[in-house]
Amino acid sequence: MDTTESSPTTPASAARHRGRGWLWLGIGLFLLSVVLYFVQAFHFKQLTTPWYMPILFTLGVLLTLVSVRQRPTWARVTTSLVLALLCAGEWYFILSMSLLPPYKGPLQVGKQIPKFATTLADGSSFTDQDLRNGGSTVLVFYRGHW
Repeated sequence: MDTTESSPTTPASAARHRGRGWLWLGIGLFLLSVVLYFVQAFHFKQLTTPWYMPILFTLGVLLTLVSVRQRPTWARVTTSLVLALLCAGEWYFILSMSLLPPYKGPLQVGKQIPKFATTLADGSSFTDQDLRNGGSTVLVFYRGHW
């Protein structure tokens, strides 16, 4: 009676599964960063810049690329490309937020507003002088910065 155990995986099966763990680990890092952001935003009510997101996204892309290197299939290549595009978008979003001028808080009552010039939706110009010619005015700026 033969007491040696045979391996349940064949060489073809082992080649097919090679790198799959790296792929799922990379996808998992992507999902983990999104879950962490939702926990931060909705549970802790903190809307600070999530610097961990692009870092985890980049690590996720690198792990999926390791998977592609071990066994390049169209599904792995496509997954890596999609994750790389999402990662690039996240880095663009985070880095473009740093280009905004720092928020200095609302103006105080009775304090002069700084000089500015802008264009309205109809193409006409609008400056701080236009505000000084009329009566009481309330300006609200939605900067899109949180």
